[in-house]
This record gives sequence, structure tokens and C-alpha cells, in this order.
Amino acid sequence: MRTTIYLATAGGLAVIQGCDESWVGEVCLNDKQIQCVAADRTRKGVVYCGTFGNGMLRSSDRGATWHPLQNFTEPNVMALASSQSGALYAGTELSAMYRSEDGGESWCELETLLTLPSAKSWSFPPRPETHHVQFILPDLARRHVLHVAIEAGALVYSDDGGRTWCDRVSSAPRDTHCLAVHPLDPIRLHSAAGDGYFESVDDGNTWRRVVDGLEHQYCWSVAISLANSKTLLLSTSKSAYGAHYKRVGQLHHLSPHRKRCLETGTKRTPRSARLADPRSGCEFFRARSFLLFN
Repeated sequence: MRTTIYLATAGGLAVIQGCDESWVGEVCLNDKQIQCVAADRTRKGVVYCGTFGNGMLRSSDRGATWHPLQNFTEPNVMALASSQSGALYAGTELSAMYRSEDGGESWCELETLLTLPSAKSWSFPPRPETHHVQFILPDLARRHVLHVAIEAGALVYSDDGGRTWCDRVSSAPRDTHCLAVHPLDPIRLHSAAGDGYFESVDDGNTWRRVVDGLEHQYCWSVAISLANSKTLLLSTSKSAYGAHYKRVGQLHHLSPHRKRCLETGTKRTPRSARLADPRSGCEFFRARSFLLFN
């Protein structure tokens, strides 16, 4: 069975299709500043792409053609997520959350995030006057539960679909880049953050920073094996500068019995580690410098 992988890159949106040893790909939307991409979980072939400055686009043919979503008027779409129920969530700069129940035809803004007590301290270091939604994690089992990462400053939570929000807890990471959860263990959360790698076993009420086996503490992404909820891939670097400019980092394999560095990179840092093929419980794909590996 063919797999389709979508990669949001600095050079455009890459659409890669294939199986086994046969893969083909192309880059589209290379005139846009791509920020995020999400495949619709309930509508086959439908994909959404968020941009900085050009709002959101949608494809109904696996990325062959794209059309702007005219009813979504925010220009800077920084995070997208599709839930099991079919709802689509979008996060923007300045930090705000939106939901669509009809494939992007109409949108409602969720309760404002900016009234949370910690909001006064939120700031994105490269542009300290602003901040944005970096990652959205809809719960795989409970329809109305959302975890939302703000870059930088907070990891917030809603148990009513965004009608109300719970502010960050003191033990939580402040700079989450990626959140991951296993469908069979939905209250164990994994955060790859600028301030380290964190785990929560109680749905984000408390967090523990994990340093054992990690040479670097600046974390960019985390992926979980579907075959074993305690086996992870984690991409790290010495610092934000090392990850985003010097391109120096490591890819770590974490499991209950073994922690090891799979790769140390220079120039082509493995900044992204995502589980891309849900039919294969232990197969991961990672991207670096426009190349894809598994």
C-alpha cells in the first residue's frame, strides 16, 4: 500500500509518495512561507497547509492542487491538527485557536488564550514582541481534550473543546516544539522542548524532565513507535542556534532498556523525527535538508 508523506520545509511543501524502496516526490507552494501541514483524518486525500503571510490553503487531491481557504482570514497559520472526530484545529500568531467542523468551510475562534495569567510573559525569542501557537495535540480518545503549546512560554490545556483553558503548571516545559502521545496510553505525554525533554504520566497535570542518556537538551521533535509506547525517537541539539543555524544535532533512540544516540549530524541535522506510517508499528521517517530517510 502506498504511503503519502507531507513535509513543511523552508523551500516549500514536499509531497512524497511510495512504498518499500520506491518513492517519488515533488515540492509545491515554493512561493509561500510554509509553517505547517496536516492531513485530514476523516476525509481521504484532503490536506491543509498553513503559511506565514498567506493564510491557509487546502488540497483535495493529495497535494496536486491547492486553493486558499477564503473563510479563514488570519494570515499567519503556525500550527494545524486534525482530530479523530473530524474537527480541524488551527493556531496562529498572535496566539489564538480556531476550529472547523466542516473541512475548513467555516471556522469559529475558541476562547481567547490571552487572558491566561501566564500570557503576559509569552515571547518568541527571534521576534520578542510576539508569540504563537507552535503545536496542537487533540486527544485520540477524548473528543474535547486539547493540549496546546505556545512558543514560547506555556503548555496549556482544555477539556471542553477550547471553551475554557487551564494555564501552564509549574513543572511543565515552557518551550514545547512537539508533543506526542500513544493511542493506547493517551494520558502519557511526551514533550520535545527548547528547555529539554519532558514526560507526563497524568495528562499534563505534572511533568518530569528527563536528562538520562541525552547529551544535548535542546529538543525539536519526538515520535513514538506504535508497536511499543515506550520506544521513542527524539531529535536534539546543543542550542537553538545550533539546531536552526549551525545545523548540529543528534537523533536519540529511547526505550525502557536502552538509551542511545543513533546519529550525530553536522550541516544536515536530523531536526525532525516523526512517525509517518501508522500501518508499520516500528517504522519511523525523518527529514533533514530536504532528504527523507527511514
